[in-house]
Amino acid sequence: MSSGDGKYTFANPAAEQTRLRRLAQACEEPTRAVLRSAGVSPGMRCLDMGCGPGEVMRLLGAEVEPGGKVTGMDLHASLPGDSLSELRTSSTVGFDFRQIDIELVPAVPGGPYDVVFSRLLLPHVEDPAGIVRKLYDSVAPGGILLLQEFDNTSWQVHPPFDGSDLPRRTLAATFSALGKDPQLAYRLPLLLRAAGATGPVDLRGNSWISSQGPEGAAELLGALEAFRSTALATKTVSEPELRRFERDLRRHYRTNPWSYQLSPTLVSVWTRKPLHYIPPSTDISAPLT
Repeated sequence: MSSGDGKYTFANPAAEQTRLRRLAQACEEPTRAVLRSAGVSPGMRCLDMGCGPGEVMRLLGAEVEPGGKVTGMDLHASLPGDSLSELRTSSTVGFDFRQIDIELVPAVPGGPYDVVFSRLLLPHVEDPAGIVRKLYDSVAPGGILLLQEFDNTSWQVHPPFDGSDLPRRTLAATFSALGKDPQLAYRLPLLLRAAGATGPVDLRGNSWISSQGPEGAAELLGALEAFRSTALATKTVSEPELRRFERDLRRHYRTNPWSYQLSPTLVSVWTRKPLHYIPPSTDISAPLT
């Protein structure tokens, strides 16, 4: 989901779109791998719900070319016109974008889709289970629903220093203070089942080493800045604590230039809708007419 709305858990500094794009690029390899493992293939019609700057749309396009189509949807018009033009000129795939609030529409428009993808959307909505049901309902029989979320309790700096777990503790506490589950990622299989998924559910977790030295410090501070105002508003951290952490982090990276971050675990979950799918609300004992 893009930034810039009261529904978005993080703040919206001017650099947020750049941060989201960098985050998407960091997730690129594990995301490409799960798209292929899930069976995304040429000719499929895809939806990226909460598409943000469009990085996953590009990955989907590469997998469904030739003959495929990719639609991005987001709460905000966060996909710049030049980005959409670049996608369209770089591939024979048909790319499109629609601005919608998934929480307000009764059903996902334009379905059914052969592939429905969503990443980092569910922590920002009031009813994650209801949104997963909408997404699953928009999948065509035989199609794929693939969800990705971070385990926000697994963010680490190595080697650790006194207070180095502040970002992880603060992020988890902020989600909890907002009534959200910081480990929602591990509930994704249950949400799929509650949405009516009856086929096998596959799950994969990925972490990776981020930048070292001054770049690593800047990357971590940028991520912290994204939820700073929300954390302060929920009183899960104080301004002096944040300033102390920033000072100690810079000092740590100067004296330990080989230090690195272990990213939060990216949890990917996917399932296929059966070819002869019967919605849970359907009374299969009723006579055919």
